[in-house]
Amino acid sequence: MDKSYFTGCSGGGRQALKQMQNYPGDYDGVIAGAPGPYMPLQSVRMLWFALQQKWTPAGALSDTDWALYESKATAACDSQDGVKDGVISNPLACKFKTATLLCKPGQTEGCLTAPKLKMLDLIRAPMRDEAGRAMDGGLFAGVRTRPGPPSPLLRAMWADGVYDDANWNEDSFQRSRDLLAANRKMPELRADKVAIAPFIKTGGKAILYQGWADPSTNAGPTIDYYAALARANGGLERLDDSVRLFMAPGMYHCARGPGADQLGASGHSSWPGDPSRDVLWSLIHWVEKGQAPERLTATKLVEGKEAFTRTLCPYPQAARWDGKGPVEAASSYRCVVDPALVKYMGRKTLVGS
Repeated sequence: MDKSYFTGCSGGGRQALKQMQNYPGDYDGVIAGAPGPYMPLQSVRMLWFALQQKWTPAGALSDTDWALYESKATAACDSQDGVKDGVISNPLACKFKTATLLCKPGQTEGCLTAPKLKMLDLIRAPMRDEAGRAMDGGLFAGVRTRPGPPSPLLRAMWADGVYDDANWNEDSFQRSRDLLAANRKMPELRADKVAIAPFIKTGGKAILYQGWADPSTNAGPTIDYYAALARANGGLERLDDSVRLFMAPGMYHCARGPGADQLGASGHSSWPGDPSRDVLWSLIHWVEKGQAPERLTATKLVEGKEAFTRTLCPYPQAARWDGKGPVEAASSYRCVVDPALVKYMGRKTLVGS
C-alpha cells in the first residue's frame, strides 16, 4: 500500500502539526521543523521587543551586539559537554552572566553600553504582560534575535490580519489585548492542539525537530508543546511510540548556525535511503518498517564538503561524547537521558490560553 508523507519547516512545520491535529487521515507520517506551535505568542514577543528598541534608541541592539553576546555566551558554556566545538550543546545548563559584557570606562568596542545591556537582559527574560505576569519562558542562553525595527511581516499580521487597517499604528500595540485579538481573529494560526488521538490511532508517526539556537521560532515553545502532548496522550513513554522530538544544538531557524544543521529535512541536503542521516527516510522506516528513530546524524557542510557530524537524540535524551572517538564524528556520541531536559519538560507552562 502506498504511504503519504508531509515535511516542512517554519510555516511548513506548523502546517505539518496542523495535518496531525486537524486532518489525521491525510498523511501516514509528518515532519515538523521549528514549527512555532503557538505562533501568535511568538509574534507578540518579536513585535513587542522590536518596539522596545524603536522606543529606546540608545538601547537598540545591532547585529554586531547580538554576535558579541552569542560569541561570549558560547565561549563561556561551550566546553560544558566535554567538547569544545563552538556550540552550546545544552543551553539549559549555561549560566552566562551578561554583566560581563558591560563596557568599562573608556571602552568603546567589544562591549555593551548600559542601555544596551539593559535591553539585552529585558529581551532574554520572560516577556511580561501589563500586570507583570510572565507570558513566556524567555530565551535560552546564547540565543540571538533579529535586530532592527519591527519587520513588515509582523506589522502586517495585526494591521492586515487582525484589524484590517493598512494604517494601523504599531505604537498602539498592547501585549495581552493584541494576543487575544489575534487568537480570536485567526484561531487556526495556532498549532498547539494536543488532542491527536485520531492520528495516533491510525498509526501515524511524527518527527519534530528544533534548533536550540533558533532566533525566530524559539526552542522553548516547541519543547513546551511536546511536553503538553505527552501529558495529554498517556505520558512520554506512550507518546514516544508515535511522536518524537529531536533538538539540534547550535542550529538556527530550520538550518544554519554553528552546529550541524543538515539532516535531510525541508531545504536540506539529503541522503536518500539512509534513515540514520536523512530524517525523511527515518520517518519512512518508522511508518513502513516499524523502526522508530533512536538517533539521527546531522551534518555540517562547509562549501559543499562535510566538516563534521553530530548525533541528535530523541528528547529528553542528549548526545554525550564517549571520551575516546574523534569529536567531529557522530559515531563518538551516545544518547543518554539528560535530567535537565526532563526537569524542563515538567515545568509549568506559563501561557495556555
